[in-house]
Amino acid sequence: MCPMGITFTSEIKPNPLQKPNIKHNTENTKLINQKTFCLSTCLELGLHRRHVLHEGKRLQSRQNLHRLTLR
Repeated sequence: MCPMGITFTSEIKPNPLQKPNIKHNTENTKLINQKTFCLSTCLELGLHRRHVLHEGKRLQSRQNLHRLTLR
């Protein structure tokens, strides 16, 4: 048999050492998913905070208007 053919077939065969790499990849994707989830929640919280601040400013401006009318 040709030695080149032997190396070729041995390369095609699945390597048992590559199995932990697959697990490692799934762990990485889980971490990435967690990071993106955290990012999205942080963004939502940030937007909510902005909205609350905006509402607070609107209330302050209303109070100022009331103060002006009371004078």
